[in-house]
Amino acid sequence: MLRSAGVKLLPWLWSNDISAELATESNSVDDLLGRQRETTHSWIVVIKHEAANTLKIRNTSADTETEVASTNLTSHIRHEMRERDLRKSTKTVRTPALLRQSSHTEPERKGNVQVLVSLHRSKKSNKYHIVESAQQRWVEKLDEWKEAPILAIETRDDIMEMIRDARLSEPDSWRKTVQRVPLAERQYITDLQKWLLDLREKWTEGSAGRETCLFNFRTGHCIYYDIGL
Repeated sequence: MLRSAGVKLLPWLWSNDISAELATESNSVDDLLGRQRETTHSWIVVIKHEAANTLKIRNTSADTETEVASTNLTSHIRHEMRERDLRKSTKTVRTPALLRQSSHTEPERKGNVQVLVSLHRSKKSNKYHIVESAQQRWVEKLDEWKEAPILAIETRDDIMEMIRDARLSEPDSWRKTVQRVPLAERQYITDLQKWLLDLREKWTEGSAGRETCLFNFRTGHCIYYDIGL
C-alpha cells in the first residue's frame, strides 16, 4: 500500500510481481494504519517526498518500521515475504497421515540433522551413524563449494533476485528477466547470462561443478546460483 507519490512506484512493483495499490491520502501514518486493519495488506510504504532516496516500510503483521533505500524496495519486500512464508510454513507443518500410523516414523532431530526413517524399514537404523554421516557429507560438500567460481557484478539487489529465479534451462525465463531490467543494463545482464551458459557447458562436459556465486560489489549482496537448473 502506497501514499500519494507512490503512484510512480506502482508499475515497478507490479513488474516485479508484487501486488500493490495506492492508498488514499491520510493525515498521519496512524490514521492509515487504522484503515489498514480492515484490509489484508501486509506492508505500508510511506514516501516522504518526490525526491526522497529512502522509504519507510511498515510491516503491519510484525508492527515494525524499517527505512530502506528506494533502490532496495523490492528486494527488501521479497526478503520479508520469504520470512513471512517461512514462519507460516513452520506453524502449519503437520505429520503426514501415513507417518502418523506409527510413532517410529516421526522425524528425529539430532543437532542440525533431522532423521526420517522409512515406515517399512527391515531393520533398526543406527541414527547416530546416520547423523554423523550426514554432517560429514555436508561439510565435504561445503568444502567443494569453496572452489566454486565467483563472478563479481555491479547491479541492483532486486535485479540479482530476478537473476536467481531465472533458469538457464528455460531461455524464456532469462528473456523475461532481461526485458524487466532498465534498458541501459540489458546488455550487461545478457553478458552475465553468456558467462553462466559457458559454465553450464563446462558442467555438462564434466569439467566444472554446477554451483556458482554472484557477488554484488556495489552492495555486498551475494547469491548462490545453480547452473544445472
